[in-house]
Amino acid sequence: MLTLLILFILLQLAIGWAAGRFIKSEQDYLLAGRNVGLIPATFSVFATWFGAEVVMGSSGAIARQGLSGGRADPFGYALCLVLMGLLLAGWFRTQRYVTVGDFFGDQYGRRNEVLASVILVLTSLIWAAAQIQAFALIVTALVPGLDMVLGLFVAMSAVVIYTWFGGLWGDVVTDMVQGSLIVVGLLVLLVAMVMAAGGWQPAIAHIELWQLSPVERGASWTSQLNGWAIPIIGSMVAPEALTRTLATKNATVARQACLWGGAMYFCVGSLVCAVALIGIPFLKGATDYGDMMLPNLVLSVFPGWMAVLFLAALVSAILSTIDSTLLSIAGMLGHNVLLPVIEKKTRHRLDEGQKVLLSRVIVVATGAAAMAVALGGKSIYGLVEMASSFGSAGFLVCVLGAIYGGRLRVGPLSATAVLLAGVVFTALFQYVWQLPGYFLMNLASCGVLYLALGWFEAARTTK
Repeated sequence: MLTLLILFILLQLAIGWAAGRFIKSEQDYLLAGRNVGLIPATFSVFATWFGAEVVMGSSGAIARQGLSGGRADPFGYALCLVLMGLLLAGWFRTQRYVTVGDFFGDQYGRRNEVLASVILVLTSLIWAAAQIQAFALIVTALVPGLDMVLGLFVAMSAVVIYTWFGGLWGDVVTDMVQGSLIVVGLLVLLVAMVMAAGGWQPAIAHIELWQLSPVERGASWTSQLNGWAIPIIGSMVAPEALTRTLATKNATVARQACLWGGAMYFCVGSLVCAVALIGIPFLKGATDYGDMMLPNLVLSVFPGWMAVLFLAALVSAILSTIDSTLLSIAGMLGHNVLLPVIEKKTRHRLDEGQKVLLSRVIVVATGAAAMAVALGGKSIYGLVEMASSFGSAGFLVCVLGAIYGGRLRVGPLSATAVLLAGVVFTALFQYVWQLPGYFLMNLASCGVLYLALGWFEAARTTK
């Protein structure tokens, strides 16, 4: 079983290496030359978003809590992609930015470019850790007795090598394969479980009415709304997905890729919901449905070689997301933070080959850092939720304010205050005071602060 999985990963590495031969510049490495069409862009948006949190984290949550466990994934993040397409994707593509950090430099000045990039790097690092943790869980499931730390090291090494060679070119090419594999794998698993149960009626007979409700039992409305707001609103400025829009051929493709990617995400995510609910009896009375729920289900339903093929599909989804995250971090940390400093200190402009090398070195360092975060022990779902809420309220307010704020748009100093407020409010509301509606309160506070500062600046300039 492990041999087949290794061969599959080697195939992915080969594709990445082949695509890497076309990389001649920083934009080739980070944005695939801005030449991605609608179909590959749609698959790439879908595959980037469809990571460990839905195939492993959400499946266990749905088995425990019913559909309310999937409010973030798949439902919330699918809506997030649609909103991203309607409000942000087309506008960002017309500006020809290389990274999301470029937006803050263009709209709010160099200081905010660095500040925003550093904070976004931290959130992306947490997300990468969740994906690497999921990869390690699959490896340890296939090799009983394998140490988790060693599993994390193997997972991190494979992904770093894969990303080093292929860049976004390799990612876009493999996303088509990986997206197709995960769809086929989920469909085959669902059909296999229904057939094993004796048909649709016996397969769904154990599902209770409360499991079909998107509303969590016993939770307050504040907590419910907060749980929906984090994925829908908090991830709208996620650099991993926005980078895909920057790599498309034009603004129309960017917008449509997000809309179609969101629809695809919802449909395929619904398969995960069905698999999680129907699969409960196949786990032989288990009640602790954690991150290993779906891999354990696969191993119990499929014979050995088919289980490996499906786990390879899971690895595909995870590889795509990790690759995107590492590239996003390399872009912001290299292009927005380190490159200007290096060129200023050396008084020498780096050529395109040196810029690509800088991005690749950052990919290696990021992989090691993500492994360290993954060793922290937090669940996959918890890591992803942390990444979606950390400081994102301030980012979203600044982005929407710059695009749609009109006369109330703030200047550089006020933007810095809002970005920092988003981070401080996250720490206070979520971790210190542990308020049930911490993200909504953060978003409202940042919004009020932005409007107040914008009104103050507008009033001062009219005097």
